[in-house]
Amino acid sequence: WIRQISSSSSSSRFGIDCAVRVMELVCSLCKTRRHVGSKAATNDAQTLGCQLLLSVLESNAERISQIPRLMSLIEDDVSFFLVSNSAAAGNPLIFSFTVRIIYLLYTSMRRKLKTQVEIFISQLYMRLLVEQQQHQKQQQQQQQQQ
Repeated sequence: WIRQISSSSSSSRFGIDCAVRVMELVCSLCKTRRHVGSKAATNDAQTLGCQLLLSVLESNAERISQIPRLMSLIEDDVSFFLVSNSAAAGNPLIFSFTVRIIYLLYTSMRRKLKTQVEIFISQLYMRLLVEQQQHQKQQQQQQQQQ
């Protein structure tokens, strides 16, 4: 997909500009929660955005990392979405997409996203620790009530 786009001429309607616009659309879908009033619509839009982002990264993340305009979107918009989503409790499906996207970014772009990957991992780790502590507290409270 990206290989075909980058090899096409810059005057072509399916060049890098098109890839950037598609990535901007995917990013806007991921960040929908601020714009859509309905929680179901927000979850649907975020789920679609995450699925599309996964497809893009799985298809050719290494090539994407070589295109500065696409990397800028990943460094800024995608990273912000992932950090804010990994820190907030919410839809488990979106959380699993978030973990998978972070894994793909780590395996393919870790040299270019050192700071972002460190933040992703610390956010995920902290969320898992907090959830584990909350679960342990609930178990202790249940045991004390019995």
